[in-house]
Amino acid sequence: VFKDEINSFRLVGGYIRDYLIGITSDDFDIATIFNPEELRSFCNNHKIEFFDIGGIYGSIGIKIDIYVIEITPTRLDIKSYGRHADIEYIPDWQEDSKRRDFTINSLYVDFDENLYDYHNGLNDLEAKKIKFIGNSIDRIEEDYLRILRGYRFEAVLTGFKLAHDDKKILENKIQKLTELSSSRL
Repeated sequence: VFKDEINSFRLVGGYIRDYLIGITSDDFDIATIFNPEELRSFCNNHKIEFFDIGGIYGSIGIKIDIYVIEITPTRLDIKSYGRHADIEYIPDWQEDSKRRDFTINSLYVDFDENLYDYHNGLNDLEAKKIKFIGNSIDRIEEDYLRILRGYRFEAVLTGFKLAHDDKKILENKIQKLTELSSSRL
């Protein structure tokens, strides 16, 4: 249906991570270099029904059978406020990857099945490491939900471990969870 524009979309994150370690997943997230207006126009032009789910982040959802596929424009987080951020939409996969939480969640696959690994996530998958992209303190301050995500991944990904220093940082930042909404918790 949209062969000419297919390179504007890539699968990203959890589904790729889970697939590579042999876990069945329905965590379908797609990144696109289209900004929110272009993404909505694209869907309308191709008669693809969608619904808004990302507010200021421009994310939409598409339901296929029982699955909801989230599509989010690539962006820079200019300034973060613990769960929210001032953003700028950019058509750049590698820059988009820098705002993601862990190396194992920043893998992208295009529709020709090419894998893009900007932060050595494959090596960390093989070593069963849960490793922040960049400075862990900065990553947590950008989004306090990453505290829970770090613990969750360590609990559900058999054999995977956070680095000792990162675990200490998570413990020291645990009080920041009180700033998250109850729906996020």
